[in-house]
Amino acid sequence: MWRKILNFWLETSSLGALHLDIELDHVLRFREQAELSRVKQTQGKEKNEESEVITAEGARGSADAGLFSSTSRSKGLTNQNTIDRGPWTLWQRWQTFSDPLYPESQSHTDLKKTEIQLKKILRSAEGKFQISSSAASDGIEGVLSVVNDENPLDEERGWFNPNSSPEIMKVICSYVTCGPTQSKCLKPIIPFGHCCPLCGAKINFAAHNAKLVEIKEAVTLAIREKTLPWNTTQLVERTNDEQEPTSTFQVVLLVDDAVDYDEDDVEDLVNRALQKLRDRSRNMMSFMSPTVISSKTDRAIRLRSILVGATIYFLLVLSVICALMYRNGFSLPTTIRYALPRVKWHRRDDRVELVADEEESSSTAVEEMPIETKSDEETLVASRDSAKKEDTTEDQYGIQLVDMQ
Repeated sequence: MWRKILNFWLETSSLGALHLDIELDHVLRFREQAELSRVKQTQGKEKNEESEVITAEGARGSADAGLFSSTSRSKGLTNQNTIDRGPWTLWQRWQTFSDPLYPESQSHTDLKKTEIQLKKILRSAEGKFQISSSAASDGIEGVLSVVNDENPLDEERGWFNPNSSPEIMKVICSYVTCGPTQSKCLKPIIPFGHCCPLCGAKINFAAHNAKLVEIKEAVTLAIREKTLPWNTTQLVERTNDEQEPTSTFQVVLLVDDAVDYDEDDVEDLVNRALQKLRDRSRNMMSFMSPTVISSKTDRAIRLRSILVGATIYFLLVLSVICALMYRNGFSLPTTIRYALPRVKWHRRDDRVELVADEEESSSTAVEEMPIETKSDEETLVASRDSAKKEDTTEDQYGIQLVDMQ
């Protein structure tokens, strides 16, 4: 019994070892084939380059023979595909992240995410404009650049962004939320290719043989000539297609801190920029029909200013009235005047009496002395006698009155 178990264990262990050896041998063979394919790829590339050089030289020597051929390149691409790569793709040195020759990339999640992002870019409108997928050739797919006809002259004159067309900008700006600018300046501008209104100025002009670098240098010199209380941002854009005979540009001057926006400083900066552009123009036709559109400073009188001014004016008038009343004195109105006894002064007898109100005076009237017609001497003697007899008198209120002589 134990012998059978031992023999069975030996047989299974030997089979397992044999199976393991077969798997290792298969893996080693696969790696050898991969290395051989890499060597063949490098050799095929070198041969392709040599054949291209030979073909180019032959084409120069005999143009009529039609020796400008690319058969060697197609053969080289066929030789690169010695291993059955299945759905995996290769374009020159481009290996996808699911390539069997690079198993370490299959377990890298970041690379897979990058591949997905690349596919999204290729399927977008910008991706289709920049690059497009080439047709499958011999089971090989790749990407080819579409914008490959770059012209140095076009680069000097600037590139027109096709996304700046009104139809596309309408869709793009529908996803943009702009901040408020009404409290900072009046009539904000919208630069070319932008969605939001900003405080600043823009200059539109046409030019022949104008270089984008020279325009930027002229605007930069105009900004550096004068020290401003705020930072200025300049934008220079081409606003028409490169195929047009006359180039149109837009220079935008923006104020970084729009709270300190000053219309006069911006207009001065625009005038200096226009002068610099005219100085840099080669002839009178190179700088044509400039138009300036700038934001305005809010100089209107607001409701808050009106209220503050009215309050200050009212307080000033009130303080002047109080000062005049304090200086000249004032009497209370009759409605709030206290009932005080009135004083009557008789000129002839030079006597002062306190008389009660009219109602009381009617009941207790004071009998006045009858006035007789006398001569001046008699009147003088009588007044002296009365002064000697009565130095002081008392009226009905008990108040002593002194003759005022």
